[in-house]
Amino acid sequence: MADQQRNKDLFHDGLAKLFKEQWSPDVLCLAGEDDHEDPIPANKVILGARSDELREICDGDDNEKATIILYGMNHEALEVFIEFMYVGNSIQYSEKLKKHSRSLYFAADLYSIPLLRDLCRNQLISSLNMGNALDFLELSKDDPREKTLHYKARCCVIDHMKVIVFTPEFKSFVSRNPSLAVELFMVLAIRGG
Repeated sequence: MADQQRNKDLFHDGLAKLFKEQWSPDVLCLAGEDDHEDPIPANKVILGARSDELREICDGDDNEKATIILYGMNHEALEVFIEFMYVGNSIQYSEKLKKHSRSLYFAADLYSIPLLRDLCRNQLISSLNMGNALDFLELSKDDPREKTLHYKARCCVIDHMKVIVFTPEFKSFVSRNPSLAVELFMVLAIRGG
């Protein structure tokens, strides 16, 4: 039984090894939010297997070693993104994933990678607090896939409304999202708070 588990681990760790050893990379990835230094080598076939959008981007360049820019991330977030493409959800407990969950959430949406989006959403929910609740509420407001994030962010805002309402962030939030602000006050009125 132990041999079977070890064999499974070796098999599943093969792509992680490919990533770590940077074996035969044929694309260089640059972070769209940085000054395009330190490209991260990757394999087109891995990126394309994980995302149709990335397949199209990689297919568009017939150079032996293409360079692509991936937007919405800084260099460190891009490293996590590329590593995820190789190792999948085994990265879910990574500190770097936690640190960059917001930008990776957007990248997952931009490049149509639902599993990464799910992992990031879960991380956003677990990190929800009074300081980021308005941001997460705004982030999830018009996306039917984000009902849970929206609900939890709204509850957090309502629970801390007596403090949040006096912040500059709330004033800015209200000017960008008047209907959402009305929704918050209606829920607060119904609760009697």
